[in-house]
Amino acid sequence: MITEQIENDIRELKEKRFVEDKKKQYNKIATGINSFLVDTKTKSFSRGLIMSFFDTGFFPLSTQKRHIKNIVDTLKENGTISDGQTTKTTKQKRVYALKSNDGESYTALMTANGFKKVDYFKFVVDRNGIPRRRKIATNNLNGQPRNENGEILDGGEWDLSVLRQTKSRDKQGVYILNEKSIAFEKRSYTAKCFIVN
Repeated sequence: MITEQIENDIRELKEKRFVEDKKKQYNKIATGINSFLVDTKTKSFSRGLIMSFFDTGFFPLSTQKRHIKNIVDTLKENGTISDGQTTKTTKQKRVYALKSNDGESYTALMTANGFKKVDYFKFVVDRNGIPRRRKIATNNLNGQPRNENGEILDGGEWDLSVLRQTKSRDKQGVYILNEKSIAFEKRSYTAKCFIVN
């Protein structure tokens, strides 16, 4: 297999003492990596791909870094690869603190969780005898329920009140009283890579 051949060629670097011998060996490794890239139809890759051909602990870390640099330089000189950039997306985990902005008040706690509105419903029986809920009013958290005409409703005028979520779960600070809240955000970033020519 091509990967085994590359690994063996890298191990042979340990036996090469002279500059010319090392250059020939780097060329041999670069040829093997080029075949690997063609076989796997790789369009771009990071330094980690070349690192994966090295046996862990076979070379001291500083020597391994030098070998990887020389292999990369040889691949560039041969026109196999060139420097490039790629955009990657990562998920960033955030653990939010257990607090609200005004001393654990209900309003601040719910607002931070993305609940800012309350909808009020009255059950109305349709012509088939099935009860359906109909929205009759809405209000801000801890405000007075108002109908579409702006009139304040009395407590007995609705059958059900529901908190309306105004923020999606992954965008919430999600403050709660008892346990930590974890939210994930997707972030894009630019990373260096090698483009296969």
